[in-house]
Amino acid sequence: MTRRKVLLLNPPGDKLYARDKYCTSVSKTSYYWPQVDLLVQSGYLKDHHDLFVLDAIAERLSFESSFSRISKMGADTVIFLTCSASWNKDFAFVKRLKDELGMQTIANGGFLLFKGKSAMEQFPQIDAVMLDFTEPDILRYLQGDTENLRNFIYRRDGEIVACGRTHPKRFSYPVPRHDLFPLKRYMFPLSKRRVYTVALTSMGCPFHCTFCIPGTLGFKLRDVDNVIEELTYIRSLGVKEVLFQDSSFGADRHHLKELCQKMIEARLDIVWMCQSRVDIIDEERISLMKEAGCHSIQFGVESGDEHILQTMSKGITLDQTRRAFSLCRKHKIATNGFFIIGMPGETEETVLKTIAFAKELKPDVAAFSLPMPHPGTKLGEAIRSDGTVLTEWDLFDDVSHPNLPSGDLSVEKIWELRNRAYREFYFRLGYILMRISRITTFKELMMHIRAFLSIFRRIVLRDYEK
Repeated sequence: MTRRKVLLLNPPGDKLYARDKYCTSVSKTSYYWPQVDLLVQSGYLKDHHDLFVLDAIAERLSFESSFSRISKMGADTVIFLTCSASWNKDFAFVKRLKDELGMQTIANGGFLLFKGKSAMEQFPQIDAVMLDFTEPDILRYLQGDTENLRNFIYRRDGEIVACGRTHPKRFSYPVPRHDLFPLKRYMFPLSKRRVYTVALTSMGCPFHCTFCIPGTLGFKLRDVDNVIEELTYIRSLGVKEVLFQDSSFGADRHHLKELCQKMIEARLDIVWMCQSRVDIIDEERISLMKEAGCHSIQFGVESGDEHILQTMSKGITLDQTRRAFSLCRKHKIATNGFFIIGMPGETEETVLKTIAFAKELKPDVAAFSLPMPHPGTKLGEAIRSDGTVLTEWDLFDDVSHPNLPSGDLSVEKIWELRNRAYREFYFRLGYILMRISRITTFKELMMHIRAFLSIFRRIVLRDYEK
């Protein structure tokens, strides 16, 4: 195998674009995290190729500064992240890398799972598209082994070839090179340690919410011993906190039990965070998770209206949500609630129910987002079948502007209600005093101040932008 010089790139941007796990989001505060796609690829590539890593978003690099850094590396291949909110800028930047530095380009992004071939037809600067970053196909592609290649779209003899995707039930990957990433530049709400990183214990999601890409990917579990091997390496770096980036952590009860028991037995001295579902959490699971080091959980609550939950195929009830948050309080596990404002069928009344429900649940942190009609999701297909033409994929950025009207709610009204949700949730004296009372380190204090100022500046004071 010819040894290549490979750059793992999170491209620069004018916002804090999160492009990992085939999702699209823009950080509403100063929070950011290692992009797990690039981490996993570093594991596959580390023993076969020379590696460079540039997370231009985390390092807050401009386009020119990023290009200058890259031009000095001598890399001949770039694996880059992209997303629906930033694709045009990403593609333009990569075109410059190809034109001026002669780099081979491999793209990884959620919308490319469904539009990869058409994107390559339109943008010749893209040499290939990766369809599953957790599988070892990158090694076959770089070796030129197209006969056994899967999970890729690539160019061959002037044609664009799409390989079939595989759907294994289990997976593992070599331990990633966490040490190559700027871990001190990442922050996350409710994190406890000065430095943290991310890992996976599963990929995809067994549930099928209408708005979510992970539910379209299938679901597979990572070998538990492989997870423990990575956690042991992470601990050897002096890192004592991990964010598990699974879409539905703990969805498989037996896998969760085995993982937590082995984490306890390994005595790693690692605390961790995860994202789960309210219908997954019960007394047995949360007790075991707490013993294994879990200190905070993110939940997709989405709505405070039962009918809206049904229309988005969420598969949960408000009472299940109440029980999950109550269990977390009982076990002293912090919570982060995700809510969506403006789903199809929403009215001002249902949005106000969601705001009231958020305050009732009393999560430590809450995020209020707008629905994004991703290609490949039921929401995206429904929007397109209704005749709505999405000519600007920048509408997937829910920080600068709303994207779609909902029934009688105009985009301006949805934006107003979303900002109202932030004001009513965060600017309550009781909430502010609660957050202050739980600050135990200077790092937490500074993180809270930055987050508060960011919310105040970017969301509460900003007028609707067309």
